[in-house]
Amino acid sequence: MRRKMGKIAGLPVMMVGAVLLFASQANADARVDIGNVSGAKGSTVPLDVILVGSTGEEIAASQNDITYTANARIPGFFDDDAGGVIPDCAVNSTIRKNDTQFAFLPADCATGTGPNDVDTSACTAVRALVLSLANTFPIAGTDSETGTRIYTCNVAIGAAATGVNALTCSNEGASDPDGGAIATTCTSGSVTVVDATATATATSTPPPATPTNTSAVTNTPVNTATRTRGAGDNDDDGCQVVAPVSSHTGWLLFAPAALLLWSRRRSR
Repeated sequence: MRRKMGKIAGLPVMMVGAVLLFASQANADARVDIGNVSGAKGSTVPLDVILVGSTGEEIAASQNDITYTANARIPGFFDDDAGGVIPDCAVNSTIRKNDTQFAFLPADCATGTGPNDVDTSACTAVRALVLSLANTFPIAGTDSETGTRIYTCNVAIGAAATGVNALTCSNEGASDPDGGAIATTCTSGSVTVVDATATATATSTPPPATPTNTSAVTNTPVNTATRTRGAGDNDDDGCQVVAPVSSHTGWLLFAPAALLLWSRRRSR
């Protein structure tokens, strides 16, 4: 899931001093949910992050941090365009938020000069900023009961990992199409380490039982009926459809906030 990082360009330096529009409150109209996944030691599993809004709430952008442990960490890869190492995360392409950014925390913890020279051992978290400065329409489906997947990160489970490993969510926020802050909460997730051998044994088909009656049987009728396999279910994963790319006048207020938000990773 290696995706190149989008770039926010053309924003004047003076915008860095703008007021941050994201907000987090107890009585929230938006919620960022980190998934709960499981996998065997040494494996890599995908982790979905879901954005859920109140009924009728329009959410155009969001942000959050995911803090992980050494036993279940988000790996990184060298990105030529970025000229450095970025997290192995990708925005959901159907929501069309092409300026989405991912970065490791603390600042400058990830190092590397090429694909074969990547070190993220000093990193403890990933920051995600989901937005588009061109497409300011609401993210489709966030006001449904299940919300909408906004991005996915790969999580690498350590060879010595055991039990449940926390994925702590923090620094959450969201914005409406006009750049106004939406009160937001965040739900943490986890990675549960499972025994691959035990799982395989539990799901295997047991051998037929050995008959205990050894007496001779004659004229035993034989059932020649053939079992017909039922038709498989069709898996139709529909795509979220959003309105064409456009721009709201009020969204100009969000641009400086986005830049300020992103610049904060350099000071953490």
